[in-house]
Amino acid sequence: MKLALAALALAGLTLPAAFHGLSLAAPAVVRADAEAEAEDEAESAPDEAPLEHAGSDGEPLYVWLEQVGAETQVTVRGRNVSLETVLKEIARRDQRIVEGLSATRRGVLVSIELEERPIEEVLEYVLGGAGLVAELSPGLLIVREDDSSQLTVERLRERAMALYLRATTRYPGHASTERGRLSQGEIEEDRGNPTAALEQYQTLLETFSGSPYRPEAYLRSGLVLEELERWAEAAQQFRQASGDTEFTPEYIPARIGLARCQMEMGNPDMALLMIESLDDAVPPRSRQDQAERGLVRARCQLQREMFVECLGIVDQLERAGLSDADSAEAMRLRAQAFEGLHYYPEAGRAWLVHARMTDGAIRDVSFERAAAIAMDDGDHIGVLFVAAECEKAGSGALLGPMARSARRALGLPIDLGVDDATDSERIKICEEWLEEGELTFAKPVLADLHARRATVHPSLRQRAALAWGRCLYLEAGVEAALSVLRDARPNIEEPAERLALDLMAAEMLEAERQFARAVEAYEGRY
Repeated sequence: MKLALAALALAGLTLPAAFHGLSLAAPAVVRADAEAEAEDEAESAPDEAPLEHAGSDGEPLYVWLEQVGAETQVTVRGRNVSLETVLKEIARRDQRIVEGLSATRRGVLVSIELEERPIEEVLEYVLGGAGLVAELSPGLLIVREDDSSQLTVERLRERAMALYLRATTRYPGHASTERGRLSQGEIEEDRGNPTAALEQYQTLLETFSGSPYRPEAYLRSGLVLEELERWAEAAQQFRQASGDTEFTPEYIPARIGLARCQMEMGNPDMALLMIESLDDAVPPRSRQDQAERGLVRARCQLQREMFVECLGIVDQLERAGLSDADSAEAMRLRAQAFEGLHYYPEAGRAWLVHARMTDGAIRDVSFERAAAIAMDDGDHIGVLFVAAECEKAGSGALLGPMARSARRALGLPIDLGVDDATDSERIKICEEWLEEGELTFAKPVLADLHARRATVHPSLRQRAALAWGRCLYLEAGVEAALSVLRDARPNIEEPAERLALDLMAAEMLEAERQFARAVEAYEGRY
């Protein structure tokens, strides 16, 4: 909601000669007779003349509509005029009828001054303060309650972006557009569109050479480019953001960002020197500032393979207190440093803790690393423990191969997960097992599918034959595989699916250096 209100402010409240005040008040007495009389006078006046209608304090309401291209522009000025009167006059001049305005809202008084603004904007301003919105349809101006409080964050962002876009397009050179560009970039970042955000920041920098928002735009551009792993470009933006003095809000984060980029570009020594220089010039001003500098130091020491020094910095940062995000990063550095020191059990535990602190792809990588370390260390019980944690987090299939190997090594029964599966699911599971080299698990399931191939749905027969053929090739050799493919081919109706069988047969023969037979296989003879 704040974003939408900010966009409204940009679009109307800060633009010259556009909006000089909108206020709402509950009227003590509604001047119904005076308003009705003024309406009658307005109806008798020619259409091209602006309406002058007395407000409750005697000041006139002035309404004028003009068509400019495809846009209907409205000029309206009035003080303490009822909401109903304003809407009716705008609607009458636009050949519409007002619908949906409740009796409780008709007498709300508004004071407004808008010059040559699109009709949609005027209605937003007039109705917005009363918690209403307008919908324009043929012949109608429909008033309804504003449902913004029920909108999702994403819908509010979309609405704010639309308002900003309209304002910046209409007044591209106005000073308020600078802040609008910055706000649009922030919204795009929140929506997960870094490239679009970067475009907004760069537009600001290219358009407003003297803008006070340039340092912030450079800083935000650098952060976006850093997210995109475009380190050299990000470094250039950070240099511009830091300027020549430390007495700007952007100076410290820009210098830290520049150090991070140097580290990512393979210059950890330079990055460390930059952080030390920053400490000498401007000591840390907050715990967060100290944490950001410390994490850069720790990453640099890790890159320099100074693992003990890295762990020492991490310990200091954790004792001082870190945010959740920084705590997760510190744990990742701890895990990597332990691996560098060959302290594998400690590294595995650190990766597991890091997985619990994160989510998504980052979490899955940490689970995989923890399980792999346990497997390499012969800790099969540890593998099963990590797999159980992974399944609890919703990524159960991720560690399936390692978990099965661990259970087999411990002599434990293995649940293949195919008893209640459909044929399609069984084939998919077997395809994954074959990719993982798990022939022991795939063979009995595929043998069962082959034995009852006549009952397998026609759309699945080709995949079942390919999987069974591949399994037999790896276990029994090329002739056994060719027999399966040859038997399946007449029962496959789609030419593209038959071609896939032919290609597999040819590839297997080529691998066996039987090139003459491979040529025939490409033509469907094998």
